[in-house]
Amino acid sequence: MAVFTQVSRRPVAFVLPVMGLMGALVGLFVGPAFGSAVVGIVFGATLSMILAYGIIVTDHLSRKAVRWLLPVLLAVLGLLFIGLTGVLFGALFGWFFGWFVYWIHEGEYRVKLHPYLTAGQVLWHYSFRVICGLIFGFLITPILVVMPLSFNAQDFFTFNDPTRDWYALPEAARATMARQMRLVTATEPGAVQDSGQTLAPGLMEGFTPPVLLIGGDRSPEVFPAILKALNKRFTAPRSATIAGAGHMVPLTHLDETSAVINRW
Repeated sequence: MAVFTQVSRRPVAFVLPVMGLMGALVGLFVGPAFGSAVVGIVFGATLSMILAYGIIVTDHLSRKAVRWLLPVLLAVLGLLFIGLTGVLFGALFGWFFGWFVYWIHEGEYRVKLHPYLTAGQVLWHYSFRVICGLIFGFLITPILVVMPLSFNAQDFFTFNDPTRDWYALPEAARATMARQMRLVTATEPGAVQDSGQTLAPGLMEGFTPPVLLIGGDRSPEVFPAILKALNKRFTAPRSATIAGAGHMVPLTHLDETSAVINRW
């Protein structure tokens, strides 16, 4: 026969910190999507405590009404601040929050536990479940992320060639930007940064193996400038230019690149 522990309502001083901790945990995962985990933690904890205080102190609405209204309210807020994705997450969070706040406030978390358990034992009982859930989520999330790709008829491994965006600009804008990029790459710090540290002083000293530098004739101005700087660093390098290619030469012109390497 099941034995249920007699419980009573928990004080506000207990409920609010617990709800704030729950909101901070949610904010820790949502905050980085908006650029700051700290802001997410603070906002999540504050919002959770305000909502919890309004629910358990004012006590104007029934439990059933709160369980229905809270998902709708948070879904609307999600739509306003995030978009359609925010509707789903807002509704789910509202549904969970409406259940969790009463589960804590009414002391229902102790109903199915032995009455002799201490507060620390109760805390560890649920902490262990949360830890197991987080581990399971960590293991299953990578599978859930790639599952939609199994039903995708289009290519999902695509590369964005900056050349396309470069030549989409007006000619006057390209000319102005080209002059500015020449100034940047002509300076030693700029050249080192844009070349991925390949042009760092002393890095190529004593490097004697043969070198082939491949570029495209439609590459933006900054990339040919880096190739010219590399020419000065290597010992007797050879250069090749592929017609019609931009910056992503090996990806957009694979056959031509392979032919140049084979001839070399």
